[in-house]
Amino acid sequence: MSRTHKASMPPRGTSVFNIRTMLLSAIAALSLFALGAYGWNAVGAWQRYEAARHAQEFDSGVNKFITGLFEVLMERLYTNNGLQSADIAAAPLLDEIEKRRKVVRENYKPGLTMLNSQEFPNKTAYLADLDSALAKADQYRAQADAELKLPKDKRDENFVKTFIPTITASVNASLKVWFSALHTAAQSDPTLARLASLKELGWRMRDISGMERSNIASAIAAGQPITADKLAANAGVRSQVDVLWQQVENLTSDPATDPALKRAMATARDQYFGGFRKFADEMRKLSDAGGKYGLTAAQYVETTTPQLGSLLGVMYAAGQASEGYTAATRSAGVASLISALVMIGLALAVAIGVAMMVIWRVTRPLREMAGIVERLAVGETAVNVPCVNRNDEVGAIARAVEVFRGNLIETEKLKAQQETSKTRGDPDRLTWLRFRASKTSTDSRDTSRLFAFFRGPFSGQCRTGRKLATPNPDDCG
Repeated sequence: MSRTHKASMPPRGTSVFNIRTMLLSAIAALSLFALGAYGWNAVGAWQRYEAARHAQEFDSGVNKFITGLFEVLMERLYTNNGLQSADIAAAPLLDEIEKRRKVVRENYKPGLTMLNSQEFPNKTAYLADLDSALAKADQYRAQADAELKLPKDKRDENFVKTFIPTITASVNASLKVWFSALHTAAQSDPTLARLASLKELGWRMRDISGMERSNIASAIAAGQPITADKLAANAGVRSQVDVLWQQVENLTSDPATDPALKRAMATARDQYFGGFRKFADEMRKLSDAGGKYGLTAAQYVETTTPQLGSLLGVMYAAGQASEGYTAATRSAGVASLISALVMIGLALAVAIGVAMMVIWRVTRPLREMAGIVERLAVGETAVNVPCVNRNDEVGAIARAVEVFRGNLIETEKLKAQQETSKTRGDPDRLTWLRFRASKTSTDSRDTSRLFAFFRGPFSGQCRTGRKLATPNPDDCG
């Protein structure tokens, strides 16, 4: 076949899905799967982080709320002591009341704002009741300030009687909101749910145990023995506290319980069970002996306040534990989110790196050889085949193309020699040359199958009319 005839051969149709497209598509698909998985993890990590952040902020808010609410009880106690006193309230008492109110303002109201941000059962009704109770309690505080400036015989008797029930109503309304919001927010996390129960138990123990002190303090203030109904009530109070304490012990039986809770419980055992109850039993003995107590009601209250407060210490310790837990959960969420983002970045980097390597080490050399094969196909043998020194599949193909190029050159030489022998009339040499040409053609038949490989996937660029530059044999990626 002549060179002119070869040059006129119609090229085969170009496949849309050439090797480069298929390889890069496979890399892109695998990369998308990896990015999808890591992206899903990142979304989950972000959701966990946001949940932990909200839980931490909410937990801190409700802890501030209950801290402020306890100060309402202390304010109620000191205000009532002043109202029960025969004299005008002294400056130290007024300072103590104001100190308690300051703590309430700094903790209760910010905590209530956080509670308002949480959805919980009966929220609308509970908050409406609380607003009404707080408005009335504020009115009573303002009137109490005026009453404390008067001696007892000039004070409004009905106001003095209703002061504690009114303030208590605002406390109870606050507790409804607190309990409902606290348990609703913690129900999705077993640890927070357990700590929420401990907070409630700590509050209830302190609230219930205060009734026994109130009964004894009333008897001391009156200088009379403790009545039988009060003694029976005190026995009931102790039974309730014992039941609540047993629940606390059950909830803290796990060896992994926060050490602060364990310390708070040890303090409560010493201060309340070993201190307050022992002191109350001594007051009962003095009551049985005729009611000569040897101390004032105010002194008794002052002595027993820290003892009863040790029960509230369980609540505070549970609050400290919950804040530590939510902070740790938030930190874990941040670490998980960062890890997911790093993995996404690594996946992108690996995908880009592999794609570049495939382009540089595989498709680019193959495309160059496709152009060389196209040139060889039209009889242009003055080309350099790249990558012949590579020890991989691309190198093997390059060496096969080089063999084909050598055979093509040899065939052209033999044909030229045949033409010369015809002209000279040398029949023996002509026969020998025809034999060599036939053998060369046979040797190159397998190599020529490379056309079928290269002229489809990689020959598109070679038919654009642009002549490819002769590549460097060593320039193969």
